[in-house]
Parts: sequence; structure tokens; C-alpha cells
Amino acid sequence: MIFSGPFFAEHGPCPYLADRDWSSVFLHVRQVAPHELQGLLESGFRRSGSDLYRPACRECDECVPIRLPVESFRPRKTQRRVWRRNQDLQVRQVPVQVTPARLDLYRRFLAARFDRVESPGVEEMEGFLGDRFGSTLVLDYLLGERLVAFGVLDVTPKAASSVYFVHDPDLASRRLGTFSVMQEVEWCRKTKRSHLYLGLWVRECPAMAYKAWFHPHELLVSGSWVREPLDQ
Repeated sequence: MIFSGPFFAEHGPCPYLADRDWSSVFLHVRQVAPHELQGLLESGFRRSGSDLYRPACRECDECVPIRLPVESFRPRKTQRRVWRRNQDLQVRQVPVQVTPARLDLYRRFLAARFDRVESPGVEEMEGFLGDRFGSTLVLDYLLGERLVAFGVLDVTPKAASSVYFVHDPDLASRRLGTFSVMQEVEWCRKTKRSHLYLGLWVRECPAMAYKAWFHPHELLVSGSWVREPLDQ
């Protein structure tokens, strides 16, 4: 692995909880092997562009890494309905590249979700979601010939990490985010990978609540992965 750091980075206000500050340990990585990325995921790191980061807040431990054990995953009734609702979509594994359709969808998604006025360009999108280490793939979701969503996955020998998911804001009723998690679990199952990493979960953050709706899930607590029960 080739990197500069680690270094302790102060981020200021927490992006998840309004009354907290946020700090992280960052690794700026130029090269990392798949098995090394696996170890970083198991240690609670998350990728953003070429950076791998892990929360390091001195007085708060609300950000908890979460992952799904693939073979044990059982969708709930509402999740099964979402699965059936979206069976008219085609899901294709495609190369990682910025296409006009993906860039347009990404811009619309950011504008709707975050009320973002300025539109990201190709370089910004590539810097955030591109293939940094030769271990990234994209799943496209198509309704007929129309691209309605895409998900970016980092892949290791044992697992996959859900980096980011973008969907058409006009199709909110389809709950494509929920559908994408189940699709990614299925991709892991077919390729014989044991876990799907969902990044961080913050109990009091409504935008992250959906991650804990998937059961059973495992949380990284005090350096050990602890499984939450199906009936929680």
C-alpha cells in the first residue's frame, strides 16, 4: 500500500448530528491491493475518492460502521414488496466511467437531495466516484433504455463496499435505495462474497436509518464486529 499519512483531520461541524463536531483519521491512498482494502474495511474505514477515512471524534462514538452478512440476510415484508415493485428494471454491471447519462443523473440527484445549486463537472464526479485502485465497479439500473439509477461498489476478495448510490429523484416511490442494497447483497451472494459494507450508521440521523432496517446486520463496536438479531 502506498499512501501519505495517516494524519488527524479536524472537519468542524458534524454532517450527521447538528450539535456535534466531527474529526477523522484520513489516509490519502495512491495504491492499495484488494486484500489491503479488505483489511481497511474490516477496521471501519470508508472510501471517498482517493481518501480512506474513519471517524475519530474524541467525545462521540455515534458513527458506527455497519455491514450485512450475505448468507444470513433475510428481507422484511416491506423490503420484499420493494423487490417485487422493481422487477421491471434491468440491472447491469458496467465499467466505471463518467457517461453523459450518469453525469446528468448525478447532477439531478444532488440538486434534489442536497439542494445543490452548482452542477458538478466530469472531473469532480470522477474524483469522487471513479475507480481509484482497480477494484471498483458500477451497477446500472435501467427502465427500458432509460438510466434511472447507478450504484458504485468497491470489491475485495471477500466483500463489497457500497460507496455511493444515485437515483432519479422523480422515482422516490420505488424506494430504489432499498432495492439497490438487496441487489448488491445478491451480487455478493452470486460472486461468493461474505459481506456487504454499508459505511457508517448513526442512530439519531434520519438519513441513515434505512441501514439498520436490513437484518441481521453487524456493527463494529470497540474493535469487534457484533451481530444484531433478526427480530430487533
